[in-house]
Amino acid sequence: MQMFIIFVLLSVAVCLLMLVFSGKLTFGSKKRKKRAKQGAPSKQYSDGINPGCCPLCGTFLVGKEKIKSSVFEGGKASDRLCYIHGCPHCLPPESPEIRRVCPVCRKTVPLDGHLTARMFERKGGAHHVHILGCTECHKR
Repeated sequence: MQMFIIFVLLSVAVCLLMLVFSGKLTFGSKKRKKRAKQGAPSKQYSDGINPGCCPLCGTFLVGKEKIKSSVFEGGKASDRLCYIHGCPHCLPPESPEIRRVCPVCRKTVPLDGHLTARMFERKGGAHHVHILGCTECHKR
């Protein structure tokens, strides 16, 4: 009888782990789930442009909206330093509700501030970015 109970508990645990790793069961915050349901655009638009999310304000970019950034030459061609200034929604801010927050230190980034990041160019023209910090927490 004890072996049967242990077997049932292990089966339930394995099923829960499978649901968590497949993404069907999450333990995230309600705010994040609500935002994802409300404003999450489809993965790709009909014109082939992939949407993204602004790392400063968290607003989903729609259509041909792009993040304003400065990429510096030098170093390896695949690894460059870049400054992320913001998107059309947070630079200048459309409403006072939009907050520009650093994803590293969680402090408010001023309008004249930026994020410092490393940009890696992948094959096919795709870019990958590692954010190092803002003008306040990543001073050189």
